Amino acid sequence: MMELEPLRRELHDLLVQDPEAAFSKLKSLLPPSAVRHKDLLLLEARWEELERSVTKGIIASDEADLKRNKIMEGLLDTISDLSADDFKAGSVAPIAATKNKKWLWPVLGGLAVLGVVVLLLLSPKTPGTADPAMTSPTLSSAVPRH
Repeated sequence: MMELEPLRRELHDLLVQDPEAAFSKLKSLLPPSAVRHKDLLLLEARWEELERSVTKGIIASDEADLKRNKIMEGLLDTISDLSADDFKAGSVAPIAATKNKKWLWPVLGGLAVLGVVVLLLLSPKTPGTADPAMTSPTLSSAVPRH
């Protein structure tokens, strides 16, 4: 059985020195079917996308630092939450055992708002009402009134 505390310390130290190496080391230790491996892949993808944005100069330094810190926090949480079961092939963590995802509710709320906006944009206009964008003062004044 793998000693977890020395591994956690090694990964923490590696994360501070070289985050890419920490991703690689942890990925090599976890079986591809493990839930933590999938979480790690998502964090690594976010990291790589951030680094591409920084290289292209399309993200502000402050924003990049904030995103980098959030990704590193996620990796630290993953490292801290490691258990012996994570290293077994085919390990699947039950939903109750996974770390609380702080981002889940804001994302769901954002999707709900987006859905409402799309519905409002696609909904048909009520019959008999004029679309304000289609009426102009010059057209309405040209029509004789009874």
